[in-house]
Amino acid sequence: MSHVKNSPGLLLHAAIEDNDFLECQRLLKEFGKTASMVKNRSGTTPLMAAANGACGRENNIRLVEALLAAGAKESAAERNKNGRTAADIAKARGALELSKRLRFLETEAAGKESFSRCKICKAKLRRRSKLEFVRDKVFRGEETNPLLVELFKGDGNSSTTIKSLSRPEFHRVNSCLALRKELSESMALISELKRLRSGCIIIQEEGNREMMDKQDVASSNATVSWKGWHIVDLCSGSSLTASLALHLLPGATITAVDMVDPGKLPHFEAAGFGQQSFRYLQSDIYDKALVGKLHERANEITHSGKITTVVFGMHCCGDLSF
Repeated sequence: MSHVKNSPGLLLHAAIEDNDFLECQRLLKEFGKTASMVKNRSGTTPLMAAANGACGRENNIRLVEALLAAGAKESAAERNKNGRTAADIAKARGALELSKRLRFLETEAAGKESFSRCKICKAKLRRRSKLEFVRDKVFRGEETNPLLVELFKGDGNSSTTIKSLSRPEFHRVNSCLALRKELSESMALISELKRLRSGCIIIQEEGNREMMDKQDVASSNATVSWKGWHIVDLCSGSSLTASLALHLLPGATITAVDMVDPGKLPHFEAAGFGQQSFRYLQSDIYDKALVGKLHERANEITHSGKITTVVFGMHCCGDLSF
């Protein structure tokens, strides 16, 4: 959907925000669906704005009618960034008759969509996983980033990992705008952890190097178990790192911490990763109660009494960045 400055769609949104019904009417008559179907930067369609009571009590219904006449009914199944449709928004503000009408149009519009939606959150699904596009570039030799090469060619289970992460349950991973960058950052953490565990340098201070005990040396083979390892991912965002770790560190327990709405995360449980494997703590990392929550989480993990905890902090900022 276009976000070009002064595009008909954004001009319509501006008129709606100004409660200028006459300007809305003019734009809809002149541009029709070119204006009525466009989302603004917050993911709101004009129909959603109208469902929320835009243009005031006197002109709100007139705005709804003008939008529908201009083709906006085709956007009735669209969802905003909180996963709500126009019908949901109307219902939430108590406009039950409008909600009922919009729900009918929502069902009608959904039946005509040429794409699939997530069965859990109803978000649009890409026709092809972004991960698969990156994988293809790696195999064609167009992508030479060693971390991405490791992800897609590192072991015999790479294809299984990518296939799993391309499932609808992980569509949040594949909707990441800067996926290549995010993959590289996540792989930098996971790859280094694997390297440390496999007996490479774990401490380098003033030229002195210490090696891990040989009994903890692990093969680079992906079948090595990470049972007994607890990964805490601070400022986890959409949990891309957690998603990769669950696949690349089999047996590990992952705890992700961030302020992001849980609804914005991959559907871990539906994908087969229950609370024992993955737990999300919605918390400010400066919250003093977080330490207690992490202790509680650690106590839940029972692997022969020994737990190795590793803290990831790729996206920590401010005083916590380093």
